Amino acid sequence: MLFSEKMARVPQPRRADLWSEYRVLCTALSLQVRRKKEGRNPSEEELIPLKNAAKRANDILREQGMEISFFPENESFFDALVTELTAIMNTPSDKD
Repeated sequence: MLFSEKMARVPQPRRADLWSEYRVLCTALSLQVRRKKEGRNPSEEELIPLKNAAKRANDILREQGMEISFFPENESFFDALVTELTAIMNTPSDKD
């Protein structure tokens, strides 16, 4: 299940907290563009806010009895995050 689908199932006010973390996580998309343009990997300094947001989002999901969506401790965290965010962007919303 995509993170966006899980987020939709979380009741307020925790959904608002997840939304805040999602906004931080979405900065990975602009970082991905910059990374490709500059031909480099993201620095640890750039990854820290993403990893922290992922951990907080996972905590909220666990609190709600859901499986976590992100694995910030994995080496492939950034690539997996970009893949998840791209899938969310390419999935039509029920409200579209």
